[in-house]
Amino acid sequence: MHTDRKNLIEYFLPLLLKYVKSGECRPDVYATPLDKLLLNSEGKNQKYGTMHKSSNDLMPLINSSALDSLRKSIGLPYVNYAVWRYKKKYGIDNI
Repeated sequence: MHTDRKNLIEYFLPLLLKYVKSGECRPDVYATPLDKLLLNSEGKNQKYGTMHKSSNDLMPLINSSALDSLRKSIGLPYVNYAVWRYKKKYGIDNI
């Protein structure tokens, strides 16, 4: 996540995606830097919904209606899984 834009686009993201598809890398290791890159690009929105304004509010998305499908395509859990897990783990009804 802390490399220059050119290296991220040309080298790291394609390599990470290859590793995700082969099962050698967790999907969030690929999706998070891609989303950060997209959000930092002028006028762009994130693809996988890894960046949040708050626990219940995602930053802008490319395709919100297909978000869970996009996440599933690389092995990420559905977008509200982290919130659900936190609530279950700590017995919290609302966050």
